[in-house]
Amino acid sequence: MREFDALRMDLAETPETFVRPVKHPEEMGYRELKKYASKVRHEGYDNTRYLVDMHIKLAYPFIILIMVLIGIPVPLIQTRLRMPLAVSMGMGIGFLYMLTFGFSRSLGLSGVLPPVLAAWFSNLVFLLLGIYLVSLVER
Repeated sequence: MREFDALRMDLAETPETFVRPVKHPEEMGYRELKKYASKVRHEGYDNTRYLVDMHIKLAYPFIILIMVLIGIPVPLIQTRLRMPLAVSMGMGIGFLYMLTFGFSRSLGLSGVLPPVLAAWFSNLVFLLLGIYLVSLVER
């Protein structure tokens, strides 16, 4: 075994790397998150969390369209449906959506579902529900 007084090593990290605060995925835009996920993968770490959040950034805005697709046929299916009941059903469907969304995100973060499917799962399920409800409306 040899002893050295000093040892020079070339490292990619600088002291500023460890001082700089790390941004959370929620604070990053799509491109920034994609670049960061690639960097994490290149460094040899698991980037699944960042990929799931990256795909969620694309899937999340479609919630509005899907909720409209579900919300319009609900009062049209039963015309006797009263306003408070319709509002309660809308809130319940919204809660169910967020529950499904969180569950599929958890499955994606744990690696059970691929990142793309984890982000889009709840949208697909509720899109199918919306299509089914539209088919029940009498013309």
